[in-house]
Amino acid sequence: MMRGPMMRVLLEERFHLKVHHQTVEGPVYFLTVARGGSKLHPFIEGSCTPYSTPRPPLQPGQKYCMSNISALTPPSVEIEGATLDQFSKTLLAVIDRPVTNKTGIAGRFDIRLEFAREGTRFASMPLLRDGAPAPASEYVTDAPSIFTAVQDKLGLKLESGKGPVESFVIDQIEKPAEEAGQESASDAPAPGPRQARSTTPSPQKPPTFDVASIKPAKEVTGGGRNEGDGSSTRPRAGGAGALRYPPGRVVSAPGGLTAGKIIQEAFHLTQYQLSGGPSWLDSDRFDLEAKGPNDNRVKGMLQTLLVEKFKLVFHREAKEMPVYHLVIAKGGAKLKEWKEGDLMARFDSDDRPKFIDRGPIQRLVNVLSGAQAIGRPVLDKTGLTGVYVFYVVWDQGDDFIPAMQEQLGLKLESHKDLVNCLVIDRIEKPEGN
Repeated sequence: MMRGPMMRVLLEERFHLKVHHQTVEGPVYFLTVARGGSKLHPFIEGSCTPYSTPRPPLQPGQKYCMSNISALTPPSVEIEGATLDQFSKTLLAVIDRPVTNKTGIAGRFDIRLEFAREGTRFASMPLLRDGAPAPASEYVTDAPSIFTAVQDKLGLKLESGKGPVESFVIDQIEKPAEEAGQESASDAPAPGPRQARSTTPSPQKPPTFDVASIKPAKEVTGGGRNEGDGSSTRPRAGGAGALRYPPGRVVSAPGGLTAGKIIQEAFHLTQYQLSGGPSWLDSDRFDLEAKGPNDNRVKGMLQTLLVEKFKLVFHREAKEMPVYHLVIAKGGAKLKEWKEGDLMARFDSDDRPKFIDRGPIQRLVNVLSGAQAIGRPVLDKTGLTGVYVFYVVWDQGDDFIPAMQEQLGLKLESHKDLVNCLVIDRIEKPEGN
C-alpha cells in the first residue's frame, strides 16, 4: 500500500494536485485539568520505547510502546509512554474536532480509556461479524461518554471552544488522463471462468426499512420534546412510548409523534441532548409505520428515514450545562445485584406509587434523564458496574428522589458538566406519501 510521500507524488503527477496549508480559526476542544487535579498514570522509564520521529532503534530486549485505538464495544484508546500533546492528537481519531493541549503538564503517561460509541466517530460504524451485522448485544455497553471518561479516569477535561485549526487547501486538481492501451471500465471484458472478480468490498449502504410511511397525524394531542403529564416526579422506565416495536414493524403510538421525538428515539438522546430546529419540530405530529427487521439495525434505519424523509442535516457538539451526578449516598449503595437466571423478586401489591426496573446503572440514569420533573441530564458517577434490580416505593404526594436515596442508597448532586448534544442544522417537513 502506498502512503505518505509516494501517494503525494502520485497525486501530483496524475491529478496535477497543487495544495497549500492554512491556519484558520475553527471549533476545537481544549484539554485542561479538571477540578480535583489530574489522575494520570506516570510512564515507567525502560518499560518500552516511546514513539518519536524518526523512530528510535530498539535496544536488546526492548519493545516499542503500544498505541492502539479499538472500535469494538466498548471502543477504547490505549497508549503507553505518551505526552499529552500526543494524546491530544490521538483523540482526533475518536472525536470530530482537533484537540489542543492546555494542561501545562509535561512528561509521559500510560493512558487507557473505554467509552461509549455515541458522540464519537465510531457511532456510525457498523460492527460486522463474518461479513454480517453483529448481534445487538455487541453494541451494548455501560461505558461513559468519551468526555466523562477523560474526566473520571484522567482528571482532565475536554472544553469546547474556538482555536487555530490547520487546514489543507486544494488550489488545483484535474481528472487523470487515460494512458494509451489502458482499458476503460466500460470496455473491459466481463470476467470469464478463470478471471477472478474484484474482492474489494463496495461501500456499505445505510440500513433502510423495507417499506416506510410517514404523514401528518390525524389527531394532535400536544406535547413534544419535553412532553409528559407533569403530575409527579415519578420516572417511567418505558419513556414516553412514542414508538412501538411489534415483530417486523415500527409504528407510532395513537396520535402520532413529533419529529423531535423520532430524532431522540433514533439517536438514543434525552430531551436535553437535542437542540436547534424550527418550532414545528416539537408541535407537528406524524403517523409513522415501517416494516423491517427488529434487530440492532433499527436505530440506523430510523436515522436513514430522517435523512431521506425529513432531509435532516446535523452535527454533534459537547455543551456545558447544569446536570445531576448520580452518586453513592452516605452509608453506601443498597442495590440488589441481579444475575442471569435470577427471578425478579415479588413486590408489594398496594396502591402506593412504585418504580420497578432492572439493568445496569446507566439504565436508571437514562430513566432519570427522561423524567420531566428532574429537569436536567443525569450522569453516572457511581462507579458501579453490575446489573441491578431497581425497586422504589413511596407514599402518594411524596417525592421520588428522597425515596430513591433512602431505598437504593443513591443520590443526585447538582453540577455543571459537558453533555454530548445533537444540533440540527436543517430539517424539512416530509412530503406526503
